Amino acid sequence: MNNRVKKEIDNIYNTKQKNALRQKEIRLLEVYESCPQIKETDSLIKIASMALSHNKAGLRPGDKLWALLSEKEKTYFGMSSEQLVMSIDKLKLQKNELLVQQGYSQNYLEDVYECDLCKDTGYVKEDVVQRRCTCYKKVMISIFKKQSVMFNENHTFENFCSEYYSDAVNEEDYGIPVSPRVHMQKVLSKVKKFAEDFDNPDMDNMIFSGRTGTGKTYMANCVMSRLLDKGKEVLFMPAGSLFKPFAVYESEEREMMNDLRDMIYGCDLLIIDDLGSEKMTSA
Repeated sequence: MNNRVKKEIDNIYNTKQKNALRQKEIRLLEVYESCPQIKETDSLIKIASMALSHNKAGLRPGDKLWALLSEKEKTYFGMSSEQLVMSIDKLKLQKNELLVQQGYSQNYLEDVYECDLCKDTGYVKEDVVQRRCTCYKKVMISIFKKQSVMFNENHTFENFCSEYYSDAVNEEDYGIPVSPRVHMQKVLSKVKKFAEDFDNPDMDNMIFSGRTGTGKTYMANCVMSRLLDKGKEVLFMPAGSLFKPFAVYESEEREMMNDLRDMIYGCDLLIIDDLGSEKMTSA
């Protein structure tokens, strides 16, 4: 994956995490306002947890911290680890009961994520290995769809209908010895195989040729859709746009074009629409 795409995905997940934190803060303010006792209980849980950390480390609270503590809070620093664990559990139970009394669910003040599986980081840990979350693939797909100006998400293998093609055999008009419908069914089978066997190093590239309206772009979209679902990085561009990133641009455009050029070089599959039909220049 090129740096431009990774940076965009990282920014998306950073925004997700900030939104989750903001949502939690909003809920905290709401609950604390409606029930100050919950705020007080949360504060005691924090102090008791701090005392437990000090206890396990064999430390005493510093003078500045001690001066800030109330008499009730100071008692936690005189408890054993076992007593502190019991006190924290009791306080959490008290907090949950208060939440329910106020009409909230017990987990209302827990972190609010778009994806509970990865907690809006994009990665889940399996044993000691981190892998991309299912939501990461969706984010990546959305970026490549946005960059691929020719992509149509409705054009899929599942939506393909051969009934649009004539079942009449007319080699003189169609240039094939079978009906267009039979021909497209064969094309569909080969294109599906290309998408399914994409990782096979012996699989060759494909070229779609034919008259306007015969389904070339549709088939290309089918391939892109299937490969995106498999987590591949695919770009679908008209030939006229393909060469723009390789031209010389003013400084304000150069960075954007460099990013697009990196995507072209770094993607798993580049689909070019109407290659050969672009306008010729004198250069």
